[in-house]
Amino acid sequence: MTRTPTHLSRLLLAVTAGLSGSALSAAMSGKLKLHNVCDMTAHVLAVVPIRRQTKQPTFVGAQHELLLEWDYERNAADGIHPDNTALGSNKHVHWVCQKCPTGQLHKYRMRPFHRVGKQASGCPYCAGQQACECNSLQAHYPSSKDSSETILCM
Repeated sequence: MTRTPTHLSRLLLAVTAGLSGSALSAAMSGKLKLHNVCDMTAHVLAVVPIRRQTKQPTFVGAQHELLLEWDYERNAADGIHPDNTALGSNKHVHWVCQKCPTGQLHKYRMRPFHRVGKQASGCPYCAGQQACECNSLQAHYPSSKDSSETILCM
């Protein structure tokens, strides 16, 4: 590691502030912002954690196309609104898929970052990951209503 003037001044400020261990390494890596006074003694006034600015737009702010699948009733009951939910949010949100070929409304919960990320996924019913009336075995094999028949999936 090369010792630049910035690196050495950070070290001097961190040691003067009495930092050691993980706090010292955080200060050296730039995760802590060190403020010094203007005199030559280099006493530290404050050690302030640097917050990462990862403000993502909300669904309303981005006018995202997934607003068409937002379940307004169930989300409002849970206190979740599209104007205060970020696209990359980690909280569960209710969705309604209207793309079912049989006209069924698929209602499900999924985190927004799973819907808008690089590996975005859609309705679990349409993808065959969950069973509903339109993709169940009974829908695909209506003759198997008799419980004596056994269908083997291979």
